[in-house]
Amino acid sequence: MNTKTKEWKDGVIAVIMRDMNKCNGKYKQSHKYKWVVLDGDIDPEWIETMNTVMDDNKVLTLVSQERIPLTPSMRLVLEISNMRNATPATASRGGVLYINEQDIGWRPFVDTWLARFKAKGDEHANNTFTLAISHYVNEGFLNDMKSKEVAAPVCEMGMIISLTTIIDYLYDDLFINKETSEYLKKLKEEGPELYADAVKVIYEGFFIFGMIWSFGGPLTDAKISFNGVLRGMAGRVKFPDGGLVYDYFFDVLKGTWGLWSEKVKPFNPDFEGLFANLVVPSAETTRQKFLIDVHRKTRKGLLYVGFAGTGKTTIIKDYFSDADKEVTVCTAMSMNSFTDSRALQQVLESNVDKRMGKIFGPPSGKILMFFMDDLNMPKLDKYGTQSPICLIRQIIDYQLVFDRDHLEEKKTLQDIMFLGCLNPKSGSFVIDLRLTRHFTMVALTLPEKEILNTIYGQIMSNHLK
Repeated sequence: MNTKTKEWKDGVIAVIMRDMNKCNGKYKQSHKYKWVVLDGDIDPEWIETMNTVMDDNKVLTLVSQERIPLTPSMRLVLEISNMRNATPATASRGGVLYINEQDIGWRPFVDTWLARFKAKGDEHANNTFTLAISHYVNEGFLNDMKSKEVAAPVCEMGMIISLTTIIDYLYDDLFINKETSEYLKKLKEEGPELYADAVKVIYEGFFIFGMIWSFGGPLTDAKISFNGVLRGMAGRVKFPDGGLVYDYFFDVLKGTWGLWSEKVKPFNPDFEGLFANLVVPSAETTRQKFLIDVHRKTRKGLLYVGFAGTGKTTIIKDYFSDADKEVTVCTAMSMNSFTDSRALQQVLESNVDKRMGKIFGPPSGKILMFFMDDLNMPKLDKYGTQSPICLIRQIIDYQLVFDRDHLEEKKTLQDIMFLGCLNPKSGSFVIDLRLTRHFTMVALTLPEKEILNTIYGQIMSNHLK
């Protein structure tokens, strides 16, 4: 209700429940059940107005004095992470179902993932990954991971999904890439046993590489101890001496580990722009660009966490400057304490085109890479939640937003992936676990001596020529 003009404007729930009650639009009299899922955070103020719906009256009473009865076919489900802000009246009116993180766990997800390799008829992949899961991702390893310090809250399920995402990309690329596919073809011709041994080594290498960035990515001070643990566990694919496991990528053609520093492109001394925009390629930028590429192709979010000066924004902006404009549309948005969900939605909608009906997205055949700088900056509302964060999660989970002018209409957003950066020592200090589980989290630390030598050494040697 507008306090000045006394003008009433419906909210999303009022619109949905009225349409369900009167069987408007897509809701039919014949529907046995009509579900309303309220997925997000509980706000004591709006949930109090829902109490008359949830008690014996089963009537939604709006401030405009309109009364909308809850018909027998209508069902209400609240999907929330905690009941911190739920009043006793609310808690006593609903049936509460509490699901522990460990109740179902990540095993069913992994079983479904492994079944895909079985369906493809790749027994070597199915067997190697099944053995790798039991060897590497065991209870002892997971308990050890929980005791290590991470850059921001992260859950087991999130790390497992990141692991499978990275492996899926490497697996698919193995057969798409001309060089590696020809190498496998040659191995097959030489004999089934030689081929089986080689692909088992490759698949184990992929699994370990996935573990480096899914389980080792979010770690801060524990990177060295994680390096020791993973080196000790490595079976057929041993790491060379020297450096950390983060310094290596798996080289399929050699069947062993290669150094990222060997893949660094030479520095271009003819840079014309501002000195502040100069990016000297290093092992760090090379491996992070590869990771961003993996996540772009698999459409999964990537989140960089680190203090000021660790190069979070620089890495992403450097990737954007080199990105193939034929397949990507790159947009950046810097968040601040005044950013709300409306502002975020306006920026997002201004970067997508109408495809058909209520479906929106970047130009056909392209992916919109939406970069949110300072993701944790939006200020917390009265009850400790952040509306832009909830909106991003809604888009990732359901691919939809509501039309702000016509709340009965939903807009479907397609082909969007999110990249984010945050400094854990600034902003609201709150990072919602329900959002971060959708991202692969990578903690960036201040550059090591070798990387600083690479950067300044190349600038100085070119200058002093």
